[in-house]
Amino acid sequence: MITQRVDEQHDVLGFTAGWIRTLAQRVDRVDVLTGYKGEYNLPSNVTVRSFGKELGYSKPRRILAFEKQCLQLATSSVDVVFAHMIPNYILGSWPLFKLGRKPMVLWYAHGHVDYALRAAHRLVDAVVTSTPQSFRLPSDKLTV
Repeated sequence: MITQRVDEQHDVLGFTAGWIRTLAQRVDRVDVLTGYKGEYNLPSNVTVRSFGKELGYSKPRRILAFEKQCLQLATSSVDVVFAHMIPNYILGSWPLFKLGRKPMVLWYAHGHVDYALRAAHRLVDAVVTSTPQSFRLPSDKLTV
């Protein structure tokens, strides 16, 4: 899973830890790559890796850390890549995961449609969202 933040104390993204916890009950292992690693209590089959925002890394350094960790995961036994809300995560990681033959799924639940979303949509194997209005591109890849 690639997500912006794993931090149960965050007022907007705190729910992400609950998603990870629920997912971890259904699979052998969950590897999470996040921009910001905060406070959380997750099961032992979950590994959280950060690309360093909480460490004060510059944007170029975070991008390098992201790419390095994606490369490690792309060559591992990961079954599927689940990107949460950020089309740029797909755009930045797709070449590596494609070479590693890892299917990619984008969760997107927002009315905004931009170039990054259009491009990410073309690259992913599937898109999931919460309502039909939350993903406004015509798609045979979409599951609501």
